[in-house]
Amino acid sequence: MKILSLNVSNIRGIEALELKPDGKSVIVKGRNASGKTSTLDCIRYVLTGKHGGVHGNAEEGHVEARVGPFIITRRIGGERAALTVRHESTGNQSRPAAFLKELVGQGIALNPLDFASGRPQDRIDAIAAAAGVDLSALDRKRADLYEARTQTWRKKEDVEGAIQEHGAIPDGEDERIDVVALLDELRKIDDRWRLQQVHETRVSQAKARAERAADKIQQQLEEIARLESERENALREYELLDGKEMPDVSDHAELRSATAQQIKDASTTNEAVAKRTDWRHRLQTLDKEHEAQMAEWRNFNEEIATVDEEKAAAAKCVKGRFPGVVIEQEDLHVDGVTFADLNTARQVEVGMRVGINKRGLRVVLIDEASSLDDSTLAEVFAIAAKQDVQVFLCRIDNEEEGLGFDIVEGEGDERDRGESEHED
Repeated sequence: MKILSLNVSNIRGIEALELKPDGKSVIVKGRNASGKTSTLDCIRYVLTGKHGGVHGNAEEGHVEARVGPFIITRRIGGERAALTVRHESTGNQSRPAAFLKELVGQGIALNPLDFASGRPQDRIDAIAAAAGVDLSALDRKRADLYEARTQTWRKKEDVEGAIQEHGAIPDGEDERIDVVALLDELRKIDDRWRLQQVHETRVSQAKARAERAADKIQQQLEEIARLESERENALREYELLDGKEMPDVSDHAELRSATAQQIKDASTTNEAVAKRTDWRHRLQTLDKEHEAQMAEWRNFNEEIATVDEEKAAAAKCVKGRFPGVVIEQEDLHVDGVTFADLNTARQVEVGMRVGINKRGLRVVLIDEASSLDDSTLAEVFAIAAKQDVQVFLCRIDNEEEGLGFDIVEGEGDERDRGESEHED
C-alpha cells in the first residue's frame, strides 16, 4: 500500500498542508528551514507515532493520511483520541495501533541514502535482518570461539615451554635404599658391642672381687669361711661367664663404619630417586595437560568451522532473498562488485530493496537527497517505479519560495507541481 493523500494541521513546522500524491513519488523542495523535513516527520508521525509535536503555540494538531483503503488519523493535544484507523468500507479498526504495527513493521523503511553511506557492518546487519538471519550473533559466537581457541593455543605453548624447560629425566638409580633397615642393622651392631663391653666389665669385676677375697682371707681369719664361700662363688661365676660363648665383635669398627657410610650414601641416592620420581610425575602431568590443550584447540577449530558453515548458509539465505547480493570480506557485493564501488543510484537501489523487503507499506522516506544529481535522481525514481515503491524525498531549492512539491509521474520524466500553506 502507498500514501494517496496527506492532510496536516499544526504539526511540527507545518501549519497547514494538503498533498495528494495518489501513490506517486514526491519531491519535497525548498530552502533550509522551509518545512521539508517536517513534511516527512508528519508521515512518520501518522504511521508510527514518532516525531510528533504541535506547531508553534497551537493547542492541538492532527495528521490524516489515506493509505490504500485506510484513513489514518493522529491527533496531539486536546482530549480527543490520539489515533484512529478507518477502512473506507468496513469502518474503524478496533485495534488501530496493532494494525499499524503490522502494516509498517518496526518503522518506516530505512533511508536508502543512509544505507549507502553507512558502515559496511551496518549494511550487513540491515540486509541480514531483512533476510531473517542474525549474522551478528554468529559473528559474536565466532569471535568468542576464536578468542577461546587463541587462549587455548597460548596455554598449549606455555605447557610446551614448561616441558622443554623441564628437560629429560636425570640418570641414576630408580630403587630407593631402605635406610630404616640399615639403621636397624647399625643398632644391632651397637647392641652387640655394648653387650661385649658389659661382659668384659663383669668379668673384670668378678676377678677383682676374687682377688680382694683372697687378700681378706689372709687378713681376717675369722671370716675365712665366709670369704672362702664368697671366693668360690665368685670363681664359679667367673668360670661361668668366662666360658660363655659371645658374638664375635672383632670387626665391630669395620662393620659400623661400613654401615654408617651406607646410610650416608643412601641419603644421596634417595634424594636422586625422589628427584627422578618427581621429574617423571611432572613430565607425565605436563604431557597430559598438553594433550588436553591440543584436544580443546581442535574442538574450537571444529566449532569455528561450524559457525563459518552457519554464516555461509546465512549468506546463501541473503542471496536467495536478494538475488545478486552476497556478503563477502566484511561488506556487501552486488553482482560481483563491492558495494562501495557501485554508483549512487545502484547503492540506493539495493538500499530500497532491503528497506522495503516484505513490508505491506511500500513507502521510502529520504530526508536529504540534495547530494543526488538530476541523472541519479531520475534513476532513483525509475528504480522506485520498477520496485513499485513510493518515495518521498527532500531537496534544497533556494529558488523555491516557501515549500514546493513535485509529483513524479511514471519513470520520473514528468512532474506535476503542488503547493501548500506552511511556515518557515
